[in-house]
Amino acid sequence: MLRVVGEEIDIRSAINRFNSSYHEDFSRVRKISAAYLTALTTQNATALADALRSALMNWGAGARKAPMLHLPSQAAARLCDPNLHAKLVRFDSHQLSGFALSSADKRIFTTEGLYQSAAHFDADLLGVLKMLAEALFVNNTNVTYPMKALLLITGFMPALDSQVRKGL
Repeated sequence: MLRVVGEEIDIRSAINRFNSSYHEDFSRVRKISAAYLTALTTQNATALADALRSALMNWGAGARKAPMLHLPSQAAARLCDPNLHAKLVRFDSHQLSGFALSSADKRIFTTEGLYQSAAHFDADLLGVLKMLAEALFVNNTNVTYPMKALLLITGFMPALDSQVRKGL
């Protein structure tokens, strides 16, 4: 179980210590993903696929034991899937304030109608990560890079790679 024991300033400081190129990649992709999330068009999916490829390669994809990326045209075609797009739009709309822990350490959702249960949230999250893995990567076998893609597209969650683990 992950429990946040630091203060907000500790988390902010750990994020700010990341290499500035990570922040630049994140900002660049988020600007492009905003258009994609607003309107599912081939042009928006193509721009997003190109931006994701560049950022994910900067973040280690295709190197060492990391997964290889599909060609941008292949990724763009997959990003045009209305089901994937709808799931990404949903994750983009999440606010951190909509999630909490009960006094019994049970996950709860404070936003009305967000999810029926933690199990429904888990299924949705795992489903979108699987879809991103298939859309963007060749023979991906772990969750780190799909988490990075979800972070870049929606800003939803941290990608638990070695830098994030070190910061935590």
